[in-house]
Amino acid sequence: MAASFANCLEGDGRRSLKHGTGSTLLAASMTVFEQAALALTAVITHAEIKSVIPVDVSCGAPDLELLFVDWLNAVIYEMAVRKMLLGRFAVTIKARD
Repeated sequence: MAASFANCLEGDGRRSLKHGTGSTLLAASMTVFEQAALALTAVITHAEIKSVIPVDVSCGAPDLELLFVDWLNAVIYEMAVRKMLLGRFAVTIKARD
C-alpha cells in the first residue's frame, strides 16, 4: 500500500479512508471508490438512475492513488462510449501478487 494510507488506522483497529470504513484498507477503499463513482454521476445529473444493464469495468494500477484515478477514468469512459449513466457500483479491489 502507499505510504499516504498508513495513517488511516482508527482507535478501534478498523481502517478508514476519508468516509470509507472497513476491516481492511482495501475494504475501506472499495467504499470510497463506489461513493466517488456515485458522486461523479451526481455531478452529471440529479435524475434517478435505474440499474438495468450490468457493466463490468476493469482497471489496474501499482497503488491505490493511481487505481482511484484509473477507476474514475474508466467510469467516465464507459458512460461516454455506451451513452448511458451508471448509477450503482459494487467495487472489488484485488491486491496483485
